[in-house]
Amino acid sequence: MSRTVCVIIALTLLSGCVSLSETALTVNGTPVSREECGAFMLCVTDTYADVCEYYESSLDCDLWSLTYPNGLTVWESVKADAFEQLVMMNVFAEMADSLSVSVSADERAACAADAHARIAQGGASDVSENALAALYEKRLLADKVYALLLSGTDVDEQAVADTLDPADYETSECEYLCVPYYVYADDAEVEGEMCELLRTVSRFKGKYEDAANYFDYVLAGTLSVSDTEDGFAEAVQDLDAGECSDVIKTNFGLFVLRLSARGTDLYQTALGEALYNARKAAYVAEYERLYASAEYELDVSYWSELTPYTK
Repeated sequence: MSRTVCVIIALTLLSGCVSLSETALTVNGTPVSREECGAFMLCVTDTYADVCEYYESSLDCDLWSLTYPNGLTVWESVKADAFEQLVMMNVFAEMADSLSVSVSADERAACAADAHARIAQGGASDVSENALAALYEKRLLADKVYALLLSGTDVDEQAVADTLDPADYETSECEYLCVPYYVYADDAEVEGEMCELLRTVSRFKGKYEDAANYFDYVLAGTLSVSDTEDGFAEAVQDLDAGECSDVIKTNFGLFVLRLSARGTDLYQTALGEALYNARKAAYVAEYERLYASAEYELDVSYWSELTPYTK
């Protein structure tokens, strides 16, 4: 976590920053209200909700009050990082018009619905639903601008692709037939009968779901098999489309798989993530330049008195 923001805040105070009644922060001359800052910090603290609950229920301590070796509490450190994020959210949102980036009516409605749901959970009496919805919209707008800027950042796409092996991400789209474990339990004779039943039904040329309708204990459906699934992946690795496996015994029950097609969705997802991370790393210098060049004034007394939100 960055520690430099704390120093920046202190220097801002020394330079004569004044406390404004409803304005907690100005970024490049644009005022940011206390309520927007509160809504932003509500989002920040919400991301730590599960960790806070773990520390409280399992370790009987307050995460936010824990202290780092440098003397900062977890809350002070999180606030320092959040300040930079808040500034940059406003910097990117400012760029939206010049880049022809906007929030659609559907997205605006979704932000309003999310804000309504979050306020209903409680723990943020000083943040209105409208303010939270507006914050969600601005954050979405800033995220769109950031994504657009990243998309224009040059990286060696082939070099990134070369770090991934498509074979590691191949999936097999399959139909399945299944007899749940409870049908045969530990009865070897019934298990054998169910295995023969599955072998017979697996020869059905139509959809397995149609075939399963004629048998009380046979389930059917579709699934994607990846290399991480022991047993299933091995059973279908040598199949051609339309061919079925032998019976596969699992803790859940007995299965037969029929290969529909080989898929590359996982690879495309992994490649997209790898390219995104590469562009993000390449954009770091520009991001830091934008932050360093941003002109802001902070109501330090307001910021220092902020406490974590709790549900």
